Order: sequence, then structure tokens, then C-alpha cells
Amino acid sequence: MNRCAPVLLVLAACGSSHREVAKLSAPGDGQCHEAGGCEATLPAEPQFKLPDSDHPAPQDPTLGPIEARDATCEDVGVNLASLDLGNYAEHDKLAPVIAKYRGQCTKLKLTKAERQCAFESTDRSSVTWCAPRLMPGAQVALVDVKECPEVAKQMRQRSEQAQSGQATWPKQLAALQTSCEQDRWTVPFRECVNSVPFPTYVDAYCGNAAPAPLRKKLQDRLEQIK
Repeated sequence: MNRCAPVLLVLAACGSSHREVAKLSAPGDGQCHEAGGCEATLPAEPQFKLPDSDHPAPQDPTLGPIEARDATCEDVGVNLASLDLGNYAEHDKLAPVIAKYRGQCTKLKLTKAERQCAFESTDRSSVTWCAPRLMPGAQVALVDVKECPEVAKQMRQRSEQAQSGQATWPKQLAALQTSCEQDRWTVPFRECVNSVPFPTYVDAYCGNAAPAPLRKKLQDRLEQIK
């Protein structure tokens, strides 16, 4: 029997009282083993605060009215060149066409109304309607103003046959007749107007049959009716 064993056990027990026993854990056990804790310090989240005198709410930007300007011969040239070649044509191809139409506009001394109308047109037929002098050889058939009363009369008869008249229809019919007499209706537009039963249908069903500037003139007349 080994008599030294008890002595070694006592010494081991006494020595352990002066130091901490290491805590061993398996990696990834989900436990925190740091003395100061394992929680990371996160920055404070931004908080919404109501505006106050020191921090007022931002104001909406103040946009002034769009300044209207008269179309120039340069504007006319740019628009007509884009109608001929497309909006995405190369500059070197657009430049001579712009110069050609700008020169024609200047030489013909187009009026302010002709320039504005040609500049706002979206197709060549509308340009021809606006400024026939700018499109030699192209023609647009126009309605004789003497036919305009008959156009209004026929629509009035169609409206009465429908037996669903509205209080504003007499004023709308008068506006249509005035437009026919003063706004240079085209023959295709008149034919379309003769096929609709009510004046309120004209813009919806016949808008594509009229040059864009003519359609705008008629819309302006109808919008003034109350």
C-alpha cells in the first residue's frame, strides 16, 4: 500500500483553493463566457420628431409660371425637321433640314399664328393646315363656311331624335357652328361630325380626324360653355 497517496491528495486540495478552475465549454454552445458580457453596443435608432421652431418642416419649392413665348422660325424648322427625320435623328442630318425650313419660314414671313401653329403641329397634314405656304404642293380640303349652318342643323335633328337632350347642347351646337365658320374645318373632320349624334361626342370620336391645332380650338370653345 502506498502511504504517500493521502498526502498528495491533501496538497492538491489545498492548492486548488487559491486559483479559479477554468470553465471549459464546447464551441458554439450559444452561451456568453466573457466577464463583461457579450452584448454589442448599438447606435441609437433615428426617431421621428415633430417640427419645432428650431427645426421647421421643409417648404415645397416655389415654381413660377411657365413663361409663354412666341414660336420663332428656328422653332418651326426644328419641329418640321423632327417630323421629317424623327426625334432621334443625328444632329448632322437634322441641321440642314432645320436650316431649310427656317429659311422658308423667314422668306415667306409667316405670321405669328402660322409659326405657332406649325411649331405645335404633330404631323405634316396639320402643318399644311396651319401654313399652306410652307408646304407647296400639299393640299388640305377645307369646308365652305356656307355649309356650317347645315352641319349644326343636322346634328340638332339627330340629338332631338335621341330624346335625351341636355341643357348645354344648344350652346354646344352654337359653338360647333362658330368653330366650323371660323376655325377652317377640314372635310374629313366635317364628315366625322356628321356621323355622331351628340355634340359631346365630337371630341372623343372625331378628334383624330382634325389637325391638332383645330381640335385645340374647338376644345377651347367647348370648355367655355357653362
